[in-house]
Amino acid sequence: MVDQINIPPVLLSRFDIIFAIRDLPNPDLDRRKAVHILNHHQWGEKKRKIEMTTKGRGKVEDLEEIEEKEFIPPELLRKYVSYARQNIFPVLTEEAKDKIIDYFLTLRSRSHEEGGMKIIPITTRQLEAIIRLAEASARIRLSEEVTVEDADRAIKVFNRYLDSITEGGGIDAIYTGRSLAKRERLQVILKIISELDSITGEGASIEAITDRAKEEGLTRDEVGDVIKQLLTSGYIYEPRHNVFKTL
Repeated sequence: MVDQINIPPVLLSRFDIIFAIRDLPNPDLDRRKAVHILNHHQWGEKKRKIEMTTKGRGKVEDLEEIEEKEFIPPELLRKYVSYARQNIFPVLTEEAKDKIIDYFLTLRSRSHEEGGMKIIPITTRQLEAIIRLAEASARIRLSEEVTVEDADRAIKVFNRYLDSITEGGGIDAIYTGRSLAKRERLQVILKIISELDSITGEGASIEAITDRAKEEGLTRDEVGDVIKQLLTSGYIYEPRHNVFKTL
């Protein structure tokens, strides 16, 4: 996800949730989109034609009756949101607090399941995000209380968010710009260079690093990318061409 969004990780981490909108083929959804766009254009042209007839350029009775659509006028929606933000300050009920606490503790336990390694870093930053989502749910209802239903809605949204970022590298990729897998590759190559250097005393050649990295499941291209990152970050240096040492 970080690679697809041209925003620094420091700024991305300020968002409570992030959803990447993907335009994937879906016959049913595509049909609904097409019908909506065509209806919108049709309605607009009919409206324009009626406006023209009021100036004596046509007859209203010659037009088909325009079907009224059920929608919230933009101006009314803006006023509603403005009123909610300025006047509604919902407070968490005890039931909602318990619901959010249980969910947070469950996430924390799951984030350390595989051999003690943190798979998805869940911190109080995510807890605060869930609270804000629950408060937003209550505020849009103009409610003075954050109920269990609001907490459930916030949890549902956050679960969907976790599903989407887990596929794209995890929360750590958003906060640091590097996914857990990328950081693990950096550590693997650093360890290989250090071990080879301790044996030869003259550094680790790119050929030796690549051969050892293949045993760890890394390709030549991945090794090259990692070495570039390590050089840029100052973790290693190149005393001779294609020979590397750790600092």
